[in-house]
Amino acid sequence: MKRLLAALLAAPLLLTACSDSKPDIDTLADLREHIATTNWECTSWDEYDSGNSAVCGLPHNQGEVNVHISNDPELLVAYLFDNHPELEASVVGENWVYECSPPLGASDCPGLAELFGGESIER
Repeated sequence: MKRLLAALLAAPLLLTACSDSKPDIDTLADLREHIATTNWECTSWDEYDSGNSAVCGLPHNQGEVNVHISNDPELLVAYLFDNHPELEASVVGENWVYECSPPLGASDCPGLAELFGGESIER
């Protein structure tokens, strides 16, 4: 009985550990595929910067945002904040960035971070 109770108590911990796993993203194609698994799929996709960045069309024709692959996404976000005053926040993953640029704002980033499995970083 004690073993059964211990197993039942441990199950939520195991499920939590599995649900917190980060997506395995190495390329822009991987990032596009990952975004496509959510209800926030890019409606258009135009790559630039030698395949390290892309313009993602937002759902419902709300505009476009930039996404990036980077070895140092936090440094990239700092650079973007310095050079793009309209950028209020971004979603950062292990090696990728999703800009929450207009029409998106800082208030949109936490929900997108949860959806994409990243972290919201504000200016």
